[in-house]
Amino acid sequence: MGRPVHNFSTMLHLNSLSKHYGSKVLFENAEAHIGETNAQGEKARIALIGPNGAGKSTLIKLILGQENYDEGEITRSPHIKIGHLAQELPKFDDRSILEEVMRLDGRREEILAQKQDLEEKMQHAKFHTDEIMAAYSRVLEEMDALDEYRLPSRAQQILEGVGFSQKDFDRNLSELSGGWLMRVALARVLLLQPDLLILDEPTNHLDLESLLWLEEFLKNYPGAILLVSHDRSFVNRLVNEVWEIDQKKINLYTGNLDAYVLQKEERLKVLEAQFEGQQQKVAEIKAFVARFG
Repeated sequence: MGRPVHNFSTMLHLNSLSKHYGSKVLFENAEAHIGETNAQGEKARIALIGPNGAGKSTLIKLILGQENYDEGEITRSPHIKIGHLAQELPKFDDRSILEEVMRLDGRREEILAQKQDLEEKMQHAKFHTDEIMAAYSRVLEEMDALDEYRLPSRAQQILEGVGFSQKDFDRNLSELSGGWLMRVALARVLLLQPDLLILDEPTNHLDLESLLWLEEFLKNYPGAILLVSHDRSFVNRLVNEVWEIDQKKINLYTGNLDAYVLQKEERLKVLEAQFEGQQQKVAEIKAFVARFG
């Protein structure tokens, strides 16, 4: 699985978050947080659920900083790395499948270019300074964090896991259909191995063999996962927490989807009992007013 992610107690915190589009309010004083582990000491595996239009995609964009919220705040642990697989097909440049996956989030290319530049400078005595050596040391640390020396073998393993064969690795991306391009995007974000992995419908273009491989990969994943998927069985076997977007709030439930359903039913019973009690109180007040008003 590569190197462990950073050890954060709380990676992400949503505090009194509000978001609206014109007169439509999606969130109002919403609260939630993602820790490295949950209360049971398990790695965070969170299902984000809610009806279409409830705000699942918007919430992800807010977390990623792609949209602004109106009130509240989102705090992230310093240096946290977030990876995201969107439903939309990303734009790819003209390169091979393996090259694209090994680009990660684009930072690797910058690091390798810096390394080459510094090595060229170090070949000349006039550039061989403490400043250059310090910069070179930082580059090597970043390469180590990327697990650079194991990156090719890990990339190939992940590509095979999502359904590619070795003879596909050098194929150009222009040869692939949309479904296979989405597998490339999935492989790329898995190889990045971020501290928080956000997956929006990751199983849409997978066959059964690839889906089972992905499930096993995610079960052993060292970071936290926030998952949106209509594949109930897949989600049920994977998650240990549920975020339900409902009534402009984020309701939190422990356990998988089956546990969520039971807890939701209990919550509704409590709300119904409270409502009936309130109605009884209203009736008593009305009777009192009618009698003594």
